[in-house]
Amino acid sequence: MTENNKSFKAAFKSSIAKRFIALILIFSSVITILLTSHRLYIDYSRDISVLENQMHQIELSYLEGVAQSLWIFDQELLNIQLSGIMRLPDMKYLEILKDGKPTLFVGDRESQNIILYEFPMSYNHKGKKISLGTLYAAASLEGIYQRLIDKAFIILLGQAFKTFFVSLFIFIIFYRLVGRHLTAMAEYAASFNLKQLERPLVLDRENTGEMVPDELESVAAAVNAMRVNLAQDMADCSGQVKPDTFI
Repeated sequence: MTENNKSFKAAFKSSIAKRFIALILIFSSVITILLTSHRLYIDYSRDISVLENQMHQIELSYLEGVAQSLWIFDQELLNIQLSGIMRLPDMKYLEILKDGKPTLFVGDRESQNIILYEFPMSYNHKGKKISLGTLYAAASLEGIYQRLIDKAFIILLGQAFKTFFVSLFIFIIFYRLVGRHLTAMAEYAASFNLKQLERPLVLDRENTGEMVPDELESVAAAVNAMRVNLAQDMADCSGQVKPDTFI
């Protein structure tokens, strides 16, 4: 195992590294949950709107024909018409009530996770509007909920992978740009010896050329200036050390 790999693993196990990654993951998770919740709310509202439009289509396209069949009470034709409506997405059951009594029922009655719509039916006979009863149409929300769950799973799984790799990339960049140099400074400070003041603190960094020194370079320069000043003070006190050799 190379020295760089050892240093990287040590940095990964350090408390700062753990906190750094934990904060990235927490922040990313919160943002992901908020954005996913907003997206799912928009999708839910859109699906409910589609369902309401579908019910409006039942009223416009099917209700008059069902009312005519009910007027002549052609049960076979009513079954065909109601079966056609049941083929629409998310339909659960249809029921015709006349004078509060069930007349015809198609589908699977279920009281949970449904939206119930009612359509009053009437028939114009010789210019007189005659009430025939009410068509109850129940639409299931289970399909909408399942689509939202599937979508949430896909979104969260994709975001989890993206967050993991982005966090790992950020940590690697942080380690290469900052972490390893902080470790080098700590090791230099731990091994600092007044008998070896000629050894400067040198960071293993690429040549920045004429770029303005950053914070790490400023810290290294301050440490080396302190080393030179200390050597100067010791030279002034003992008269044995030549400060020029430490610059």
